[in-house]
Amino acid sequence: PSLPYSDPGRLVVVWSTFPALNIQRGTDSPAELLDWRDMNHVFSQMAAWRSLYTTTTGDGEPQQVWEALATANFFPLLGVKPMLGRGFLSGEDQLGHEKVAMLSYRLWQQRFHGDRRILGRSIILNYQPYEIIGVLPANFSLFGTHVDPDVWVPLAFTRAQLDRRNYGLIVFARLKPGVGIAQARADMAIIDSSLKKRYPDMDQKTGLMLETFETTMTHKVRPAMVIFLWAVGFVLLIACANVANLMLARAASREREMALRTALGARPTRVIRQLLTESVLLAAIGGAFGLIVAYGGIRL
Repeated sequence: PSLPYSDPGRLVVVWSTFPALNIQRGTDSPAELLDWRDMNHVFSQMAAWRSLYTTTTGDGEPQQVWEALATANFFPLLGVKPMLGRGFLSGEDQLGHEKVAMLSYRLWQQRFHGDRRILGRSIILNYQPYEIIGVLPANFSLFGTHVDPDVWVPLAFTRAQLDRRNYGLIVFARLKPGVGIAQARADMAIIDSSLKKRYPDMDQKTGLMLETFETTMTHKVRPAMVIFLWAVGFVLLIACANVANLMLARAASREREMALRTALGARPTRVIRQLLTESVLLAAIGGAFGLIVAYGGIRL
């Protein structure tokens, strides 16, 4: 199934690379994010998030939850709207204005029993109160799995966090209409080179890698899927060879029938058309059955 975002094919992830450490998908720093926002010509929006485990208290027993911190434009970039309440407003990712929270559907059901009067109440995260402003849709999933953050709060940068070596962010971006991933990579390579000249104290051995969000989600399972694809293709080839042998054996058993048809005046082209019709009919029935099984298997 497709990702639950608006036009997911235009979403990309910007990774920092650390070749000396053999890291191809490293996190980014807040200072880099702010520079990329100002200098790029290929993205309509850029946003970032990071996560940590924290404890929520009040409204029941203390519970460890997975907390995600995101810039205010993160959900608009994805095209995701809360099913209840509202999302983050512009400016709520600034220091002193970030004490608001959005709950995942799972946490809303488990801890608050799906109470629709939850808006305006507080959730205590690491002993700090946050006003609950919204609940995310049940189908929202950042990773396409059941393992997703429980609660989202705005990401506000302190002055100390603007150190270029303070990595930890995962940066998402949305390509402008008409811009491809190759053009975006070229633009970001120019920006990276310019920033290294502007800030010589930066690690000159780091780099950038852009990939589509779909690639980010599937890169770990892609090798296994390719192996499975080859295995299934090989099994299909064996099945085709077996069917071909059966059809050849059947054709041999019909040799007298074909000779009789020819003796009665059937032209060779007529006999060939009959055999092709039988083969196409068999292939169509088999193909239709295969599509039904494939559709059911994917849904399952």
